[in-house]
Amino acid sequence: MHDAVMPDALLQRIEPLLALAARAPSSHNSQPWRLRCLPAVPPRWQDSGPWTQALAIELDPARCLRALPALQREMLISLGGFAAILLNLLRLSAWPVKAVPAEPSQEGQEGRLLLLLGAQPCAERVDHAGLARLNRALRLRHTERGPYLPMQGLRFHLESPDNPLPYTLDLQEPRPTLRWQALHARSARAELAEFYARHGARDLMHPQAWAETYAHLNFAAEQPARPVPQGMPIERLFGPLPAWRRRLLQLLLHPRFLRGPAGRPVTAEAGRQLRALILSSPALLYLSTPRESGTALEGWLAGEAIARLWLAAADAGQALHPLSVALQHEDLAQGLAGLLGCRERLLFIARAGTPAQALRQAQHHRRAPSAFCVSQRSDASPCLPCSPSP
Repeated sequence: MHDAVMPDALLQRIEPLLALAARAPSSHNSQPWRLRCLPAVPPRWQDSGPWTQALAIELDPARCLRALPALQREMLISLGGFAAILLNLLRLSAWPVKAVPAEPSQEGQEGRLLLLLGAQPCAERVDHAGLARLNRALRLRHTERGPYLPMQGLRFHLESPDNPLPYTLDLQEPRPTLRWQALHARSARAELAEFYARHGARDLMHPQAWAETYAHLNFAAEQPARPVPQGMPIERLFGPLPAWRRRLLQLLLHPRFLRGPAGRPVTAEAGRQLRALILSSPALLYLSTPRESGTALEGWLAGEAIARLWLAAADAGQALHPLSVALQHEDLAQGLAGLLGCRERLLFIARAGTPAQALRQAQHHRRAPSAFCVSQRSDASPCLPCSPSP
């Protein structure tokens, strides 16, 4: 739905929280989540607490990235980050709320989770300080793709309980093991910089992957008064640009141009720039899990872990820049794991640090809640798993 009015009373009531939760990170700013009220709490949960209403959070097949098999995992990670932020906003606002996995009633609903809510929040228990801290971190959090200050180390802990997201997705299933690691040594970072210099432009050379990425780029000038609600403004990748450079990049980055000989200098330059950015970073952080995992639950909880880390960085005046390309191609993912000495499956890697330009409130390009909420009366098709395009 893209109406100006929210479809259900509960969604209307929590619309400000939904707008904040929509600041969650997602690959290509695809915002692949969809949310609906259920007509009733599922029978399994009706007598297990004060639950009187339920929200289903699911992937929107129209917004899923599909060019590579690994992007299905990234879509689940995006969904988990959104769900974790929304649960925290509700709980800090004194709503009784619990996250549970949905029982798949039909094919394709394995990636859906539920938030069970009580009838009313308790006004006397609103955590105003916690809400203010999370609100500030959400407004500051964005992907900072510029250089970092190499001599300023991390000012946040990878798994500290003191976090702008104090509550976890308390799902009933056994939680997969997720591990954060930090790479600080300059020699190790230099090895990774060379790896990304050689392989960081893989997406530019992959016809399907780059066509999908290019479709999410916006080459119009950023206008603070009228931000584009989705996709990635080209200025977020290259900084402020005059009109002629935006148009030139629109040509140089076009998939047809990059496939020809003229595109080789562009891909080579992309690798060189990524090497310099990694060398400017005081640390690289990565998240891994045992190889026997691979469920939707793992994706949701990885999204929660990444959201917690990113918001902790923003809370400390620092930033992250995901280096996802090496995880989206199996041969690169294996090479990267070998370089890191990691025997587990990598889920996320990013450079982290203090931006050379001071962190300021980000101009987030996000859809309004009315665009990702659907009515329980809607006949929209159930969420289908994202799969690579043929």
